[in-house]
Amino acid sequence: MVEVPIKISNRLKARDLLGKYHTLFTDKKEISGDTLIFINVGEWNFDEEQLDKEIEQVTDKHTNRPVFIDDVPLED
Repeated sequence: MVEVPIKISNRLKARDLLGKYHTLFTDKKEISGDTLIFINVGEWNFDEEQLDKEIEQVTDKHTNRPVFIDDVPLED
């Protein structure tokens, strides 16, 4: 039996290979999914046309997301 000393470079290489295998060193995170957009109108003090325009702007900005519009007036 012959003992061979372990080099620092071998330790670092083994650590890097294990980290890559378990994806510990990835900086890029990708989150996918559709986030629901809630629009709570409540007591709207302006015209219905302006409200429709604002809703259209939000839906155009976020084309792939579902939009939920809550137009029930708030109760005291």
